[in-house]
Amino acid sequence: MKIGIGIGIDRTQQLSSGSIPVVVSGVNIAGPPVVNQTLTVSYTITGTPTVITRRWYRGATLISTSTSSDTYVLTQADAGNTSNITCNVDADGVSNATSNTIAQILTVRTAAFATSTGIVNTTYIAALNNADITIKSTVLDSKLIIFRPYMGGTADTVKYNFMNALNTDSAFRMVQSGSWDYNADGAKPNGVNGYANSKFNPVVQGASLSNFCLAFYQLEASTSGESRCKIGVDNGVAAIDMVGLANYNAGLQEMGMIGGAGVAQYAPNAVNPPANGFTAVSTNGSRSAQHYKHGGVANGAPVTQTGNFPNFEIFEGAINRGGIPATYFSKRIGASIVSLGLSAAEIVILFNMIQTLRTEAGLTIVP
Repeated sequence: MKIGIGIGIDRTQQLSSGSIPVVVSGVNIAGPPVVNQTLTVSYTITGTPTVITRRWYRGATLISTSTSSDTYVLTQADAGNTSNITCNVDADGVSNATSNTIAQILTVRTAAFATSTGIVNTTYIAALNNADITIKSTVLDSKLIIFRPYMGGTADTVKYNFMNALNTDSAFRMVQSGSWDYNADGAKPNGVNGYANSKFNPVVQGASLSNFCLAFYQLEASTSGESRCKIGVDNGVAAIDMVGLANYNAGLQEMGMIGGAGVAQYAPNAVNPPANGFTAVSTNGSRSAQHYKHGGVANGAPVTQTGNFPNFEIFEGAINRGGIPATYFSKRIGASIVSLGLSAAEIVILFNMIQTLRTEAGLTIVP
């Protein structure tokens, strides 16, 4: 008789003790591609690695490393249309794999504006995203109160304030009245009964007469005989306590007032008729109001203004004359701005931002 002695080997135990190779695969990142939101990386690993390292990249730049967390919170530095966020997962330095790429990261305001307006045009969204990156990186971020880009081509899209895209009076979404025409370039009141209430009352909002700015982007040239208000408010008497931008002198000149107390107290521009393109009026540390055209200082020295803010809301496409719309505007609007006071250099930043936004969106620019 032969007696056999067998020795059993637990193959599972042998494999689990180290013979299964460590391999990383199936790396994927997902989550809302918006600043302050969280991206999460998922992956599959065979074997039993000691250390799993997640390295997050923006393009070729390493932005975060973790050996304990599968998440990354997007920051303002990540915002952009070609951010190219990826995550590389490494196991013990033996095996690693890189995730899919999330190319575009939206700013908080861009994402909110797109959601509120329902705009899905990717070219528009990319252009707005770049505009907000400029706003966030400059003094405009702390000064702009209303920036209405008049985009989307409908009554519902043009009403929103990019700086706070809520559908509420307190967010200064405008309320339109009368007849308007809408296209991709902007919105056009009919010059008869079309106007909009910005819902911004400078008195209620505690605005300062020495730290205030209005700006406006007009797409069509004014013609002789048109003395109309682009954006503004007065106390019920023409040009008394006026805050606004208007065409006057039969449409051959422009004027801007911030608390103007009479028709002599305006900052005129007789050099650049017809009055289309970007125009602004601003005080910046004093009651001296400077008028700007196409980003530069307009003809005429700053004018000290001695009136007050009217206790009424600013209208767009007309003036709010003591609660009643007057001098209705009849040209297409491409943007409107209410801001704290801007210096000449800051006006240039604002003008360039709007020109770049409209160019990147494929919209008409002036000049």
